[in-house]
Amino acid sequence: MPYKLNLTGPVMTINTACSTALVSVVKAVQSLRMNESDMMLAGGISLISSSKKGYWYQPGNILSADGYCRPYDQAATGTVPSSGAGVVALKRLSDAIQDRNTIYAVIKGAAVNNDGRLKASFTAPSKIGQVQCVQSAIADAGIEASSVSILEGHGSGTKLGDALELEALNSIYQHCSISSVKANIGHTDAASGIAGFIKTCLVLKNKILPGAIHFECFSDLSSKKTHFLSIFPIKI
Repeated sequence: MPYKLNLTGPVMTINTACSTALVSVVKAVQSLRMNESDMMLAGGISLISSSKKGYWYQPGNILSADGYCRPYDQAATGTVPSSGAGVVALKRLSDAIQDRNTIYAVIKGAAVNNDGRLKASFTAPSKIGQVQCVQSAIADAGIEASSVSILEGHGSGTKLGDALELEALNSIYQHCSISSVKANIGHTDAASGIAGFIKTCLVLKNKILPGAIHFECFSDLSSKKTHFLSIFPIKI
């Protein structure tokens, strides 16, 4: 792509599993902040080789029993793999204003970390690691956690992952709406982060939070505080 489009800034191929696309966004932000570049393209892609490809459900595995992805839902049984691709163009705000670009959202802060040995197992997430990453992003943005009213979560529909994510978020935020684009399009693996990012930008621009299809009842696995998820669009 750099050769075809004559791109001369930093070019990186990133693979951090389902966080791939969001990590690419963070790296693009860092490049802009360091004045390495004037505009960055960041995104991810994941393609399933056959539309007729299925899977065998196994209890305790990450894949859904009924073919539906229900993030943060009491009825969730797992995630559903799907294909997807997305890319965003990022510029410094001052440059975008000067160039009269259409601005969908402003990235105020970003952070990346790893759980290290804090995870329960190699593939399991860590509550502490997620808390530390979110707190770093909040500090980088220079805001208070209480000012956040909408969250786009990872929310893959798995019992373990969603529960740990909710526990982490409950320890940081007070009361806010939380949702995951995976409810509507499935888990797009390396592209899932950019799908959620683009959704969030459109939510901020249009001031409407899309509903989560198939949602039944909010999970009580770790709900010490109130999060609101709806099957109907909500004006914000």
